[in-house]
Amino acid sequence: MLFVRATLSKVADPPPRSALASVRADLNGTVLNAQTAGSIEEAVGLTADRLRVRLERTPEHSRLTRVSPGR
Repeated sequence: MLFVRATLSKVADPPPRSALASVRADLNGTVLNAQTAGSIEEAVGLTADRLRVRLERTPEHSRLTRVSPGR
């Protein structure tokens, strides 16, 4: 991992969307972005979930987690 930037902001919208969470990560040239809005807890949790899904879909992740036949 070369770079990660995470932000959590309170926004002027009324609840339940009063926070915005955002993550940008550079995984050796593969850039992943995730952003969600909700309560502070929801925004953080949903952004983590989205980032995890995007990571699992990257070719690099697939190559690293693949199990060789016969193991």
